[in-house]
Amino acid sequence: MPPKESRPRENAEPVATVTLKQMAAELADGHNLSKKQAEALLDDLMTLAIRHIQSGHRVRLTGLGVLHVERPPPQRGLNLQTGEIIEIRGKGKIAFRPAKELNEVV
Repeated sequence: MPPKESRPRENAEPVATVTLKQMAAELADGHNLSKKQAEALLDDLMTLAIRHIQSGHRVRLTGLGVLHVERPPPQRGLNLQTGEIIEIRGKGKIAFRPAKELNEVV
């Protein structure tokens, strides 16, 4: 199954997007699994990764990189109604640090 085409960028060729379903089909072919089993395996992998990230853990995918949560430091703000200085907690965001092997390939 060929990858889907994404929106073209300015003066660039369109970049193909590979879905989990397509990767599951490739895994199924290479490991004598049904497509449903391969899709279930990848879905479970994503569920586990999300659960660990929500717990505050890092998720290291060897050869690919590390997923982790970055939390910026809190900022000071002003309550306009009372004039009181308050602390605004930074919202966490998911960050990805690619592995050395991945950086060498790209």
